[in-house]
Amino acid sequence: MRAEFKVSLKRTKQNRIRRDRNKLHKEPILRQYLVLAHQIKEVLKTQPNRTSKEISSWIGYTPARMSQIMSLLFLSPFIQEEILLSSKSFLHQLTINFAHKISQELLWDKQKELWIQNRDKER
Repeated sequence: MRAEFKVSLKRTKQNRIRRDRNKLHKEPILRQYLVLAHQIKEVLKTQPNRTSKEISSWIGYTPARMSQIMSLLFLSPFIQEEILLSSKSFLHQLTINFAHKISQELLWDKQKELWIQNRDKER
């Protein structure tokens, strides 16, 4: 699964930046972190001379927090797809800590069970 985004590097008026920032905050935080994890993975893949410590300083997170964000890549494809594509409101209540605990489970079937149980509790 690959997500691509186009970013305009032209100077813009301040109002447009605020509008774009407001759109970003409407996205669930878990979705934002998962997309960030995929972007970091891509940077590490295409630029092998970069270190995770260097990337963490670029994005303003500690290496430990970045490691926690990167652990989202260990979630099963089913869960990642639901995080990225679902428009359900329950995603706004889920935290990265919740997803991190699920990602520690090695079996994807077990991850799916835990996800569905906890997702249904949040509704």
